[in-house]
Amino acid sequence: MKILKIKIFIEDVNDHSPKFPKNEIPIQFLERDLKGTKIPLPNAIDEDISIKNSQITYMIKKSKREPFSLSIKKRHDGVSIPELILEDKLDRELKDKYILTLEAKDGGNPPKTATLKVHISVIDVNDNTPVFSQKLYNISINNSHQRHLPILTLKASDQDSGQNGKISYHFNHKTSRNIQKYFVLNKETGDLFLHDNFQFSKKQSYKLFIEAQDEGVHP
Repeated sequence: MKILKIKIFIEDVNDHSPKFPKNEIPIQFLERDLKGTKIPLPNAIDEDISIKNSQITYMIKKSKREPFSLSIKKRHDGVSIPELILEDKLDRELKDKYILTLEAKDGGNPPKTATLKVHISVIDVNDNTPVFSQKLYNISINNSHQRHLPILTLKASDQDSGQNGKISYHFNHKTSRNIQKYFVLNKETGDLFLHDNFQFSKKQSYKLFIEAQDEGVHP
């Protein structure tokens, strides 16, 4: 009797598609991030075993106007990690959200693919100054004016969001304390009232300087 040792090789076929851990992910860029800022994205995994069928390439689908590109970083274990690169300065006031599609394709014939939807949010920084609806207010007050009604409501706007866009109103240092004591300013609403000690028989005109200030870390 003769014993033969037989080796059987099972050739891999491309019967698995690449898979991302999730179908979509959120990521964030800061409005102040510089060109070249990178954020790593999840890599896809292919369960095929041959190098060709399991080798994955990546590309992003986006419009030409969207300021992002893709680079691939090789880890020490040979795994390719896709990274999203910022190609231009972001402006949250112009656009605060982007949606891109990352596609993973294996090297099989025909190739199989998987997609990952990337939701990009642009986080606000305090890069806008409050602006009044007008630079100068001229008002006349009748001596029958009721003190509980405002003589003027100041309005300012700020294009930033959150605390960076929240506005409060204050007397500027150029308004003397002798004048401030005749008026009451609501810091939240911008309503300006006459103080109880205001007397119409005294000075006929007053000049007030009022500033609008946002509540950013550096207002």
